[in-house]
Amino acid sequence: MHSPNGDLYHREREMGLLQGAVGELALGRPTVATIHGSHGIGKSALLNAVPRLLPPKTLVLRARCHPSESQFPYSMVSQLFDPVLGGAGGHGTPGPGLGEAGPTHEALLGLLRTTRSLAVDRPVAILVDDLTNADPHSLRWFSYIARRLDDLPVLMVATLPASAAAQVAEQLGPLPYLLRLWPEPLCPTCTTELVDRAFDSPVDQELAALCHTLAHGNPLVLHDLVTRLRRTHVPPGSPDPEQVLPIGAQAVSETVLAWLDEDDPCASELLTQLAVLGPDTDPAVCAALSKHGEVHDQQARETLVRAGLLEAGAPGRFTHTAVRPAVLARVSAHERLLLHGRAAAVLARLGAPARQTADQLILAGCDWGIDVLRGAGIQASGVGDRESAARYLRRAHPVGAARRARGGRRRERGEGGPGT
Repeated sequence: MHSPNGDLYHREREMGLLQGAVGELALGRPTVATIHGSHGIGKSALLNAVPRLLPPKTLVLRARCHPSESQFPYSMVSQLFDPVLGGAGGHGTPGPGLGEAGPTHEALLGLLRTTRSLAVDRPVAILVDDLTNADPHSLRWFSYIARRLDDLPVLMVATLPASAAAQVAEQLGPLPYLLRLWPEPLCPTCTTELVDRAFDSPVDQELAALCHTLAHGNPLVLHDLVTRLRRTHVPPGSPDPEQVLPIGAQAVSETVLAWLDEDDPCASELLTQLAVLGPDTDPAVCAALSKHGEVHDQQARETLVRAGLLEAGAPGRFTHTAVRPAVLARVSAHERLLLHGRAAAVLARLGAPARQTADQLILAGCDWGIDVLRGAGIQASGVGDRESAARYLRRAHPVGAARRARGGRRRERGEGGPGT
């Protein structure tokens, strides 16, 4: 998101680094800059700010990659070079020799010569959005060219998701002219300024703080949230929290949670577990449920913290009360029952206290843990919790269990139960 003067909010450090890279370009020296971050953090906005920083007469080559084009060899390279070289039939075009079998060394050398020829009389800026969505041939070209720019006035800037950081470090890390940018979330002050601007008037400070918490400093989520608030005519000076929270939950669900499903299914699975089973669920239980192991579980937790969905240092605790309802709204009743049943089985296998296992058994509607339920009743009675003890023991009673089983079979056959 931008300030009224056209500058990016909370991006002074990143813009300063890019300005330094442009200064190197003006001196005839190369830079390869990668902009990492989550969806909506402003990677593309930074990339789009580069052209206005460039020296006059700089040749700008641009491409935006999309998963639907990743199967077409050199589709990204064509986006970059076709506008200035006249397409595949033009003189000096990178097209000839680039077959579908894969990028040969001769073909890559041809592309390098093309890049050199373009940079003879003027600086060249190669700007690529969503590089990881490029076709494999173009990705190979990007890496090949990036490692051979020592004496060329070329600036390469590409946006990538945070998950691609390790791959970039492996391929380009040794380059002395590599610049890696990690845009940070917006600060509360920038969020307040943006919300004030969106409503065209000063907003209630609690509303601004709530927007910041829900968006976690993500400009795109914040923009979506504020748009929804304005569409539903939320008064900026005296908002009703009961009106704002459902809107915030929906905004989070349709942005951050949707991105998480796409980018990190393991983290999405963990978030569902914590929402359904409770935020204090033992990490060992979550790891056993996911079958990915504790290492992957910890990585998933770190992803959820970075996304602003879980608090750091307090495993499982959601950053805001709107997060859990947003997650649960995406989980069917059938899925919840299955997850409670699996959790009960894992807890029983791990030797968890009987009450923990019994709670999951009851929520799942399972009847297989009669001994567990009886043990939970004894534990509850021992601490004076008579109401819970009675609930566990009623559930464990063989007659009650048989009746529930018969009722379940009738429902499966479509027969009416009591009151139907």
